Amino acid sequence: MSGVSRRRVLVLGGSALAAGWTRAGFAQSGVDAAHEAHGMSAFGDLKYPAGFAHFDYVNPAAPKGGVFSSVPWSRAYNQSFFTFNSLNSFILKGDGAVGMDQTFASLMVRASDEPDAMYGLVAKSVRISPDRKQKKSYRKEN
Repeated sequence: MSGVSRRRVLVLGGSALAAGWTRAGFAQSGVDAAHEAHGMSAFGDLKYPAGFAHFDYVNPAAPKGGVFSSVPWSRAYNQSFFTFNSLNSFILKGDGAVGMDQTFASLMVRASDEPDAMYGLVAKSVRISPDRKQKKSYRKEN
């Protein structure tokens, strides 16, 4: 069976055309002229400046070391409270380990001392349209 078919060529060509048209539509609508910031808030200015080291409620000199043990309070997908046989919690057969969702970093993190403020965690910056109603885009740190 050949890897190239008429259907595949038409789908790829149509996708490329749609992607170019969508990008041109965003460029005309002002998304490219968006304001780029280190965080965003629906209620105005941000409390912390760009490049801040830590939140005010975090103690960077906190004692290190010790042991932390936690009993999970909920399960998702195929996770078991008692055992696991895979660290992949999205497997179809077997028991995934509870708490694997805590091993992933999110793009942005909420500040607990500000209402509705989010700062880049993995994302270096966020672009917000001038009217604050269009799609937001993120830029990851390298």
